[in-house]
Amino acid sequence: LESNYILARKTETLEEEKRGTRATVQLNQEYMGLLRNELKTLLESRRQPRDANSEAQAANPNNRPRLLQLFNNVNDFYQVLTKELIIHNRVFNLRHLIQNLVTQYIDPAQARNILLDSSLSSTLPMRMSGDVERFSQVVNILLGVIINQSEGCQILLEAEFTRDHEQEGELHITLTRQTDRK
Repeated sequence: LESNYILARKTETLEEEKRGTRATVQLNQEYMGLLRNELKTLLESRRQPRDANSEAQAANPNNRPRLLQLFNNVNDFYQVLTKELIIHNRVFNLRHLIQNLVTQYIDPAQARNILLDSSLSSTLPMRMSGDVERFSQVVNILLGVIINQSEGCQILLEAEFTRDHEQEGELHITLTRQTDRK
């Protein structure tokens, strides 16, 4: 009976590792695809024939943050893969943060004829402990990518919390794009 229990636990552990490995591979593939497209866009914009206007645009400091953001994203991803990413834990108002992040993207979404909305589950805690900067960075990237790749649709950010224990659980953020807007 004890050996069956040990075998069952070992099987569960192996299944969890297998799911983790699959998720990591999928994340790597998706991120590298996005990185490739972003770098390709930057390289193509640099290869175009230069005139006085394009040289001024290349020297424009507003173009530098995009490269810096790209570098920071690649650097963060590398730190995640090498398990060197430092997480700064603190308590923050999760509901307020999500609503503020979505609000920041209302104007860019409307410029692309996108209706952006959010739905916060009743199970979502008011306060949460975690790295607010990293969480914001992830949500900003997700919102930026889906808005840039969409036009004339509705995008819904859904946030749900599944409680595992009294003070622990899983936060699920889902972005849904509905193209058939009526």
